[in-house]
Amino acid sequence: MPKATRRHSSRGGRGLFATTAIPAGTQIISIPRPLVTVPGDAHLQSTCSNCLRHSPDKLSILATYNPPRKLSTCLGCKVVRYCGKECQTEDWERVHKHECETFAKLPRALPGSVRVTMRVLMQNAEEGVLAQCEDHVERFRTEAGGKIWEKVFVMGKGAHGYSGTRRSEEEVRRLYCAVLVNSMTLVTETLDPIGIAFDPLAASINHDCTPNAIILFDGRALQVRALEGIPANAEILISYIDNTVPRERRRLELSEKYFFTCACSRCTGPAGPIDGFMCTCGGVGILSHEAVLCSKCARALPVTAGVDVLEQTAWSALDSDKSDGMISSLKRLHKSPVWPLPRQPLAALHLALVQSEYIPSGNWEKALLHYLLSYLRLDPVFYPQRYHPVRVVHGFTLANLFLQIPGVDYGKVVWGLLCECAAQVGRSHGDGGGFAGVVARKREEVRRDLEKEEQTRGWVRLRLEDIGLEAEMGKVVGMVEGLVQELKR
Repeated sequence: MPKATRRHSSRGGRGLFATTAIPAGTQIISIPRPLVTVPGDAHLQSTCSNCLRHSPDKLSILATYNPPRKLSTCLGCKVVRYCGKECQTEDWERVHKHECETFAKLPRALPGSVRVTMRVLMQNAEEGVLAQCEDHVERFRTEAGGKIWEKVFVMGKGAHGYSGTRRSEEEVRRLYCAVLVNSMTLVTETLDPIGIAFDPLAASINHDCTPNAIILFDGRALQVRALEGIPANAEILISYIDNTVPRERRRLELSEKYFFTCACSRCTGPAGPIDGFMCTCGGVGILSHEAVLCSKCARALPVTAGVDVLEQTAWSALDSDKSDGMISSLKRLHKSPVWPLPRQPLAALHLALVQSEYIPSGNWEKALLHYLLSYLRLDPVFYPQRYHPVRVVHGFTLANLFLQIPGVDYGKVVWGLLCECAAQVGRSHGDGGGFAGVVARKREEVRRDLEKEEQTRGWVRLRLEDIGLEAEMGKVVGMVEGLVQELKR
């Protein structure tokens, strides 16, 4: 790690620190093969258990540039799948030969956290993991009246018995706790969650709600990239959670999952529109002595118990993944006079409807409208860097959505979005990564189509700054305003 080193952190335990100044948008570390990567419980049938290639089983934007590939089931256990013989052989030699017989005897697949723990044990890596990773066993034992510990006890016992390890049950329980606290969500190149990754080096990076770095995956390869310039000797920080959610929800999740109270500047400083409620003066209301007071005019805002119920209902609708409930909650949030547009789960509901309802059903017009609102009105608030991986992925997805709309020519918007993605992808994902290749192939495909027509041929020779993407996007802003007004009715 020429750019970083591990040492004691004032945030507790060890952290990762820059050994030299790191420019924004550059790779800090790369781990080609993290210690363990496994598909999640819901993605075992659609993800290669070796290279983590994901083949979605329903209509998605992913399929427009990465066509689904048939996966073969392991004939021994009929649990894991592979995209080819090479992947199956590699995974067998590394670890699957130790778990295949056990999987075959069980009536159903083991939970992902248990499969991760077993793979650590089967690779004889538990001693190093326990030496490097916090396990918080006592916190698990005492939190929530012991209910969490009941689950930990059962899962740890299962990992101990099914792995065939010679380690004691107590050691395996400690390891299972370490896996729970230190694992991270494994995502596709387009940031869709598909599994679990666990690696002691990556686990040493501490949290901040305004991170200066982000973890990305390209298949199973893990990389840490700088979101901003990081001075030499500064600590490298990522976000363990969705840092777009309100302060109280962030702090609760960090306390329950990772056993610490976040004291970062976003959690202890003045509230912003992501954290508070909206005042007619343009200020943000923050909770103070049971009242919500505007930080600008000090007026008490009409945030009642009804707003709290509205918020809980919206989060429940998002978790349920049912479109009727999500649409109902979305409308009620938009109608609320105190609910700021950037306060979650409003943005999450827009994107969830696109992914779970409108794209699978082929309702491309609705998908485009909701995605356009997120891209234009919300992404700049949540992700201020133009090269932030989420913004680049969203821009690419938006270009693909425009291409699905029949009868309307959005050619210049599509070309501008793809050129913007191509300009930023080196800083967001890395020039040599899989996603950079996807962007390049899609851009080339659109370029060939544009060159066939005389009126569009000149666009492909323009520099990005001369395409006029901002002006072109300005022409579709009315579509977003129309959607918002429709939701408010």
